[in-house]
Amino acid sequence: TSLSVRRRVAAGLGRTFQNLSLHEGMTPIDHVLVGAHRHVRYNTFAEMVRWPTVARAEREAVAMALDLLELLGLTEVARERADLLPYGLQKRVDVARALASRPRILMLDEPAAGLPHDEADALIDRVLTLTRSTGTSVMIIEHNVELVSRVCDQVRVLDAGQLIADARPAEILQDERVVEAYLGG
Repeated sequence: TSLSVRRRVAAGLGRTFQNLSLHEGMTPIDHVLVGAHRHVRYNTFAEMVRWPTVARAEREAVAMALDLLELLGLTEVARERADLLPYGLQKRVDVARALASRPRILMLDEPAAGLPHDEADALIDRVLTLTRSTGTSVMIIEHNVELVSRVCDQVRVLDAGQLIADARPAEILQDERVVEAYLGG
């Protein structure tokens, strides 16, 4: 849509991208705090004069960031440069940043791309555990049919931008159009 990123986040959409966009020099905590910025409540004047409410809000935000990083298994690297971490950990930082905005819908674009099978499964399992506890819906854009079949309740399949199937995973794998488009017949 034409909505700005700010409005999409305010509407409850959190997302990750297939290509990571971690900022050079920032730590995982920094990235999570960027994701959480809309929930930190104080105005510019309060920040300039450093009212106690500002320090309290910042302490609470850092505590939330650390909790989220712990749930995603990132405590050990919380203060290291995120752009220098192994790729699998960078993916987790990206997901943590998206979750920090407290979305109603979390959209993951190719979360398994570039990850070994076990690491992709572990990431998705952590995300689903977190989102189930908060009631967040998850939409996964993914070509890994095995992963999609394992974790999704409903699958919509597009081919050349057209919807060709919409069903439960077991039914999708039996659909001839899906098999032809994605599994090579």
